Amino acid sequence: MSNFYDQLLDVLRADPRLVSNDGTVLRNAAFELGYKGDADLLRLLLSNPTTKNRFFWPDPLKVIHHFCES
Repeated sequence: MSNFYDQLLDVLRADPRLVSNDGTVLRNAAFELGYKGDADLLRLLLSNPTTKNRFFWPDPLKVIHHFCES
């Protein structure tokens, strides 16, 4: 893969809800599902090591701690 963006598009293409008839990734649909915390999208992103490391904190307790300090 040439870069993260290309890897992300490949991962998103695995979800038929995010691909148009001509094969274009529907970025707005991906944003909307991500904002809603869609379980299937989250599982898909977590299943790929690159997207998992980019979008998710390694330790969920750090996230809680981060927001409690704010």
